[in-house]
Amino acid sequence: MGGDPVTRAPWRLSARTRNHLLGLLVILILAIASTLYHPPYVILRAGPAIDTLGRSAHGELVSVSGLKTYPTTGALDFTTVAQYGGPGFEI
Repeated sequence: MGGDPVTRAPWRLSARTRNHLLGLLVILILAIASTLYHPPYVILRAGPAIDTLGRSAHGELVSVSGLKTYPTTGALDFTTVAQYGGPGFEI
């Protein structure tokens, strides 16, 4: 009469294991679906800022001829924008 602990069939999963496997399956399906869907959106990111009043290896970046110019001590930055994605291109 000592009794055995409640025994189950060896192939049955506990409710906790079943829930974990179901959650893993949902995550796997979402991951696969996200790689197959390409939204028609773009990502815009700021590119490098270049001081247009500075000098490059080829000389001044911006030069003015025929007018009187004055020396500067500041900076005039030119910022580029990079675009990623869009129709026909993956993000």
